[in-house]
Amino acid sequence: MFVNYKDDNTEERSPKQTNYFVTAEIFEKKIIDDNIKIVLENNIEVSFPNLCMTLKRAMEDKNVPEICSTISMIFKFVSTVVIHDIQDLQFFGLILNLLFIIENNVDLFDMDTRICSINIISSLIHKSTTICDFITSFNIVSFFVEGILFNNDLFPLHFHVIKCLQKIANHCSDCQNNICEKLPCEYIYNVFGIPIYDEDTDYEIVINDEIEKNYENENKEMKKEILLLLKNISKWALHPDLIEYCFNMFLLWISSSSTEKDIGLLGICYLTKQPRECWYKLFEQSFLYAEITVYLKGDPKTIESTLFLLSSIYAENQFVKGLQYSNIIDLLHYDDNPTHTSIRHLAAKTLNKIMKQDPNFIKLLIKGGLLDAFHDVFDESSFDVKAKLVSCLETIALFGESSDKVDLINNNGIMYLMNIIQYGNEQQICNAIRALENLFKENIKKICYESFWNTPGHEIIFEMSKNINKEVASLASQFLNCYFPLVNGKIMMLE
Repeated sequence: MFVNYKDDNTEERSPKQTNYFVTAEIFEKKIIDDNIKIVLENNIEVSFPNLCMTLKRAMEDKNVPEICSTISMIFKFVSTVVIHDIQDLQFFGLILNLLFIIENNVDLFDMDTRICSINIISSLIHKSTTICDFITSFNIVSFFVEGILFNNDLFPLHFHVIKCLQKIANHCSDCQNNICEKLPCEYIYNVFGIPIYDEDTDYEIVINDEIEKNYENENKEMKKEILLLLKNISKWALHPDLIEYCFNMFLLWISSSSTEKDIGLLGICYLTKQPRECWYKLFEQSFLYAEITVYLKGDPKTIESTLFLLSSIYAENQFVKGLQYSNIIDLLHYDDNPTHTSIRHLAAKTLNKIMKQDPNFIKLLIKGGLLDAFHDVFDESSFDVKAKLVSCLETIALFGESSDKVDLINNNGIMYLMNIIQYGNEQQICNAIRALENLFKENIKKICYESFWNTPGHEIIFEMSKNINKEVASLASQFLNCYFPLVNGKIMMLE
């Protein structure tokens, strides 16, 4: 069931009326002197304030051809040049003029110029530290949602407005809140062809056929951009009703889209960071709970996003009933080429999260062929993948039962740990030494010593006691003093 999320504020749909041109003129009177400093100090920005002033003068003169050509130049500039230290006054003046162009009647400015103006705003959103205040003060979100999206005559602008709203939602939690307060749920339902119900009368509201007709040819791309917008707002704290709304929209995309299911899966992944009581029951009652294994056999992007989702769920100490762990173990064999190398990495990361969530899974995964898979793929994997694989072994060494640790040692576990001790970074080396020490603590010292001496390159652990990193040297010395103490200059081994 889809939640028709409505803002408590049911004011008439009309963005705050602002004389954008007059406001921009007030702001821009101070820009000339301020920008002389920018021209003198940073040549790369010399043309940007000039372009802003050219646009201002063209608007004062109502010179439409010059306005359109200047807008085009500004768009090329912001698309290709990194602008540093843009001033808020300059930012405000330019954006206000752009809003005036977007809002004005179709006869004055063509759609290409308006689209260009929207895209400039998208490119500049992250340039101002006070963008949140600006968005709130001038009701930018309301302007886009109520003034553009709900105006069918401006349909060519809709796609670009949605992309701009994505940028705003992704900026910070305050910007996201602005989007949530005006999220165009009714518009989204229309694009997706979802019936809307009046909660008071329980009658179905007729879908806006004009919007649906507009999207007959571009429906999939528009739906995808809307899902990306919902994904961005899901990165921050959400009202429970919006969590359910977004979850259901992501679920609809996963079930109905033949490709690019990763958008919906990653969206749900973000929702798992919300309070458990707001999302887990929704997940538990959905088809994903029982059928998620299916998505581990899809295209690379779908596999990656499914692994991200599973890793996030288990990191939150939750459980997935329909998951077949052997399918994740199989992904350790995935073709490890530069394009898909992250799948092995993510599979190992997910398996590690599962084992940490409940040590009882360790025995289950070992029986499922986890250690055999390590043997098959370790040598041919990139070092990043090797490190993530060894992190799984470390979890077994730290949390597994004695029988699990024996299986680990008998499957060259110490050799894999030594590989990381030799080639890893300082943190990886420390983790590997701790795991090695934990193996020797068990009542299985005999096979530990035997495996240790038979491991090529085992000498590296002795060298680590002299490492320049104090933590590495300390851990290595502690391990050696406990299990390889020097007595009269000779290494002794404990029984």
